[in-house]
Amino acid sequence: KAAGVRDEDAEEMIAALEEKLNDMEESTLGDPWQLSDLGEVYLELKDYGRARDCFEKGLLIQGGSGDDEESDYPSYYWHEKLGDVYTSQGDTDLAKERYSLAKESLRSQGNNNDDPATM
Repeated sequence: KAAGVRDEDAEEMIAALEEKLNDMEESTLGDPWQLSDLGEVYLELKDYGRARDCFEKGLLIQGGSGDDEESDYPSYYWHEKLGDVYTSQGDTDLAKERYSLAKESLRSQGNNNDDPATM
């Protein structure tokens, strides 16, 4: 909790954020940009299930199209974000699997950089 924030204020802030997140989630049925943003917020809130859902949906919608060069969020991005979720949960095996898929996706595009985050 931020310094100087009363419990009542924190509860109000959380309630307002949750309302915004729920509204945003209902409006992000197919927008990769919003799915990415929403997934990032859930990851920050440690709501790993919802974060994973956003990133998996983004992979299916945009990254799973196979056209990474035309995509704003190519498949390596979604695999990397899923790796971040699993890392945060302490599931190193699934995290390594996703990071490996991210690297493989980059290589398939002709990029030999092993760090998707530097793209």
